Amino acid sequence: KQWYQRRVRAAHKFGFLNRSSQSISRRKSIRPWKKRLTVLDNNNLSIYKVECVESLIPLNSIIDIQADNKKLYGKHVIVIRTDDNREHYLQANSSADMLEWVTRIEGLLPN
Repeated sequence: KQWYQRRVRAAHKFGFLNRSSQSISRRKSIRPWKKRLTVLDNNNLSIYKVECVESLIPLNSIIDIQADNKKLYGKHVIVIRTDDNREHYLQANSSADMLEWVTRIEGLLPN
C-alpha cells in the first residue's frame, strides 16, 4: 500500500499537484514548485510532504480562489488567497483538472 491510502479515504478530491506560496506583502517572486499530495475534505485542504502535513488550509480561511487564466504563474494554476495574507498556488496537470479542483473547493466553502 502507498503511504497516502489512509489519508484519502474520506476525501472529496485528492491528487498530486505542484505547490508554491508567498506572502501577499512580498510579491517579488513565488517559491519554487514542489510536487505534493493534496487532499480536500469537508474542512481543510491538506498538503502532504511524504507522511507529514506540510500545509493545512482551513476552508473557512479562504477569501478568494481563482483559476489563473492569465498564466501569470504557469499553466493550470489555482490561486488561493487566505485571511492570513498568503497566496497559495497549486498547479494541476490539465485545465480540466484545475477547473475540477476549483469547483470542488468552492462547493465546500462556507457561505
